[in-house]
Amino acid sequence: MLIIRPEQIRQLHELLDEKYCLELGDYFRTTYPQQTAEQDDEALLEIITASVRHARSLNIVTADALLRFVGIAVLVNPRFYDDAKVKELFAEEAIDADYKVHVLSEQLITALHAASES
Repeated sequence: MLIIRPEQIRQLHELLDEKYCLELGDYFRTTYPQQTAEQDDEALLEIITASVRHARSLNIVTADALLRFVGIAVLVNPRFYDDAKVKELFAEEAIDADYKVHVLSEQLITALHAASES
């Protein structure tokens, strides 16, 4: 019988996250070239890696929620999750973490649209 140790699973997750972060870097460079032009590849990868780690620590698991979470970090503020209101939102245990990201990103989009119209 094959036994996979927890350490092996952790290493596999790290490798997959590393690959995922590199793919996200390519995605943001290609899709948002103007918005990511200020960061060199290393800085962009650092923002992405930190936000993926933080998202995982908040139990954000779906691809859509991870992309939204990282997108906010890359395109708006790399440390947006340190904001008191964001921390308060994610401290609410009764609401699914992926849904919280959806709500947060929709509120941000609405606010950005309103700001651009005024």
